[in-house]
Amino acid sequence: MNRNRTLDVAKGIGIILVVLGHNWIIFHEYPEAMRVIFSFHLPLFFFISGIFFKDVPNFKPLLQIKFDGLLKPYFVVLLSLGLAKSLLQGGSFWQLFAGTLYAAGSTIAWLPMWFLPHLFAINLFVWFLLKGMGQRRQDWRINSGIIFIMLVLGTVIFDHFSNRPPSFFHATEPQTFKPEGLPSLPFSLDVLLVTSAFFFTGYCISDRVKNYRFNLALTLIAAILFTALHVFFNVSMDINQRIYGNLWISTVQAATGIYLTLALSERISHFEKIEKMFAFIGQGSLFILIFHFYIQIKVTEVLYAKHLATMFQGSLIGFILSISVSLILFKLVKTSKTLSLLLLPNKKTKLTT
Repeated sequence: MNRNRTLDVAKGIGIILVVLGHNWIIFHEYPEAMRVIFSFHLPLFFFISGIFFKDVPNFKPLLQIKFDGLLKPYFVVLLSLGLAKSLLQGGSFWQLFAGTLYAAGSTIAWLPMWFLPHLFAINLFVWFLLKGMGQRRQDWRINSGIIFIMLVLGTVIFDHFSNRPPSFFHATEPQTFKPEGLPSLPFSLDVLLVTSAFFFTGYCISDRVKNYRFNLALTLIAAILFTALHVFFNVSMDINQRIYGNLWISTVQAATGIYLTLALSERISHFEKIEKMFAFIGQGSLFILIFHFYIQIKVTEVLYAKHLATMFQGSLIGFILSISVSLILFKLVKTSKTLSLLLLPNKKTKLTT
């Protein structure tokens, strides 16, 4: 099957925004830029994931391929990291193992990887949802109602949960926790309805998105609306922090941000060299998601501690290296049968409709 290059570019833009959202420069120097990024970058990934969701008749092949593509690299990386830490630094491997099984952002060693087990849970949830809908899944009115209900209930649930770990876990890394609310659920299931709403939206309009063509008028409307909502309202979201902002404003911010990303990606796809660069970044987004956080922080810390760069300079270098090194690892893994087996989806495992 030919890859959809526009969506590869969109994933490339999205993962760059994820890395920027974890960068010291954005976090400390440009908090408004961080607020803009967080308003749509994760909904974008859930939306794109939904576009490629296949409504297969049998549950077993779905379970196999999603475990292979999402949970396999998650467990391989985090359990290897946990084993290395326990051998080199001491500490309980079993505590790290239990936190990895719990699979919430506050219980794992590298926070951004909470996305992988959560996306696994979304795929299973949406499969059961579609099976329950039967032939009604083709009715856009029913689909719209389901999306609305998921968003409304999901944001209500957001208010009752925090991103802090359960009392029997210690946070694996220093983090800022939402002070009030219940501790996060396994696989971050407490945010499932909201994230599934974006995923299910992508699934419902997948054909339109795959055949998207740039529309100047709609792009200008989306840009004006997106800008106005950020200028006039101090609202954003942080899904891992269990913060959604305002149901209406945050949802429109996310929707317009997603649309603008698709519009930009479609324009970029007409410029071969730029398109190839962003598409390659998009294809390696899994590795950037996994490794960027540690690389970016460590590079920044070391350069600053050794007086080789200011925090601003170190953060800029860390940003570039976190993406570059992750993509190099992606290329190296692809050339190794053993590493490919451990970290990449098995090409022989396919979903058939």
